[in-house]
Amino acid sequence: MVNDNSIDLGEQTLNDKITSLSKIIKSFRMSLEGYVWTGTDEKYYNTNKPLCDSRIIDQLVALLTPFTNDVNLITIKDVSTFYYQQLYICREVNKILHKSPYSYTPTYTQVFLIFDDTFQNISDIILGSKSLIRSMTSINEEQENRGLV
Repeated sequence: MVNDNSIDLGEQTLNDKITSLSKIIKSFRMSLEGYVWTGTDEKYYNTNKPLCDSRIIDQLVALLTPFTNDVNLITIKDVSTFYYQQLYICREVNKILHKSPYSYTPTYTQVFLIFDDTFQNISDIILGSKSLIRSMTSINEEQENRGLV
């Protein structure tokens, strides 16, 4: 269902889709603001039913934004580091949603789960990007082992 409130995020190449961490943040923000995917292309429509207040959305986006810098794609972090960061960041989200006077009780769990899933998707892309970056820069293990890189 497409209506006048729809937004088209445009087309992207496969590499853009794989490495577009900022698009994940945009989709996260739109979900919290009440936008729903139309089911076709990259179009969303506004339900006019935000899941939380804009002040909460801004705080949650601010927590995720440092992880969406492209430099994170070449990080040396391992999975255990991301688990620790996920634990810490989810604790902070819980505090924000629990203590803020702008938090909506009926959507508390839904907002928390959307945040947690979004962080997990970002970390999956970052951890999975090592092989993608290696193939894009044509670095192979033999060159790396010989100290040529």
